[in-house]
Amino acid sequence: MRYGNEVDTMADSVRMSGGLITMDENKVNQEWARFRHETVVRTDTLLYVLSGIRMYYQALSTAIVRAHGPDGLENKRARGTFIPPEGMDIRSRPFLVGEPLIDRMSPGGLAEQMVYKSWVAEIYGLWENRYRTNLKEHYGDAPGAIRPRQQVLGDLRLIRNNLLHSESNLSTSDQAGACAILTWFATGEVMQLNFDHVLDFLNQMDWLVDQPMVIGESPEVKVNCWRFDKKAIRASVNPHPRLVSVRPIVGEDDEPEVFRYGASVAFSDGIFGRIAMGIPFGGASASNDGLWNGLTVGCDGYALILPGTEICEPSVLLYEACLSKSNRIEGPGLWSRPYQIRDRSSKT
Repeated sequence: MRYGNEVDTMADSVRMSGGLITMDENKVNQEWARFRHETVVRTDTLLYVLSGIRMYYQALSTAIVRAHGPDGLENKRARGTFIPPEGMDIRSRPFLVGEPLIDRMSPGGLAEQMVYKSWVAEIYGLWENRYRTNLKEHYGDAPGAIRPRQQVLGDLRLIRNNLLHSESNLSTSDQAGACAILTWFATGEVMQLNFDHVLDFLNQMDWLVDQPMVIGESPEVKVNCWRFDKKAIRASVNPHPRLVSVRPIVGEDDEPEVFRYGASVAFSDGIFGRIAMGIPFGGASASNDGLWNGLTVGCDGYALILPGTEICEPSVLLYEACLSKSNRIEGPGLWSRPYQIRDRSSKT
């Protein structure tokens, strides 16, 4: 079954108690669009909350160093310093000993982990309680997708359950360790969330898109998209940001070969793009398409690899392609605004 612009006849229907009720393709795409919009809103909110935590951490670090000198952050007594929370109309608060606030507010600490867990629970809650009934059998308009969104959301469910119901905070073989697409944690690994995981989820859902999407009608119009300022970023950053997500894309059977096999990629600094890989598989075939589905991140984020083949693309080329204007081309079919590595033997 293909997961692209077409909507399968049987998948394009919903069984209700009164019989078979058809959902047209436009309605399906509208539902997916609303789900995407609500997810982007919550992700934008997440970024602001994380920013607030980081600013508080910086303020607290500065206060400790000013009061106790450069070695204050290593001093056990100094680490007990706190800055009272502001903006809360409350006249009492917890009194704690042996629970340094600086540790809880540090990058990757308790505050950030609580927020990330809430984000995972919130996004899956949207799906489960608001959209799943209408969309569980409908794939929506995700051009070139060979990994159905429902499978991504199924993985998110396993991660959510493991996060919320595990006392040890370790990934288990039947939950987070069993994920097929969101392979964030190996079995037995401590589940420490970060923004790489958020970017991977959004990329696997085909929701890292720079074209604006309009929701609703005037005067209640809402718009969402992802934007990055290429002028503020140098492709020569060394070391360049890690590759944190890859989603294989396969074009239509009649696509020119250079456009047929591609990848949607995302980096740790939020840069993303669609890359036309130009893989010479020798034409369209189900076996080649299945092989391409194995595309993954390798070398700790510094290469894109295809297991079982010699394909190993240095991620620096992909990063520079995402930032490049000269290599952006308008292609047919799924490539709405792709990037292409023209010479695989040199940087572009």
